[in-house]
Amino acid sequence: LPGIGPALARLLARAIDGERVLDLLLHLPDETLIDRRERPTVDQARPGSIATLALRVVDVRAPSHGRAPWRVRGADASGTIELSFFARGRPKLATPGLDIVASGRIELYGGRPVMTNPDHVVLAAQANTIPALEPVWPLTAGLSGRMLGRAMAAALACLPELPEWQDAAVLRTQHWPGFAEAL
Repeated sequence: LPGIGPALARLLARAIDGERVLDLLLHLPDETLIDRRERPTVDQARPGSIATLALRVVDVRAPSHGRAPWRVRGADASGTIELSFFARGRPKLATPGLDIVASGRIELYGGRPVMTNPDHVVLAAQANTIPALEPVWPLTAGLSGRMLGRAMAAALACLPELPEWQDAAVLRTQHWPGFAEAL
């Protein structure tokens, strides 16, 4: 698959218990869904919950030492929140004045709301790209959900047009999608 190098291919093979594109397409999520539909203001966001927040980047602070996070302070009309990024390099979209949407777990640190390593950060105009309900797939050490999602998207892009194998009447009466759509 395009964008899948040898190291990622090994991780995928371990997680999906196979090496074929079909194995990847049939690797199903477990029954857990991350619900990202809650879109509170900063002041309404509850610690321990997953929230999707519309924010304006107020300021950005670089790490003070090697293991410290990048800190991005975002605000809405109700208050401010700190987004902490422990990855190397300046976080994308960390530009003061930029309108963003961040989704992740809300925590309190020193009595203030914090979102550590948000799951999604996009421009406000791209807020609809954050899934409202996000499936959780079984993974393996070194393989993130984002990496698996990119591999799944590449596999789906390679899926040829196939005739539907299920009876059309069954699909209609059960309100089921076709095979390709279900994948």
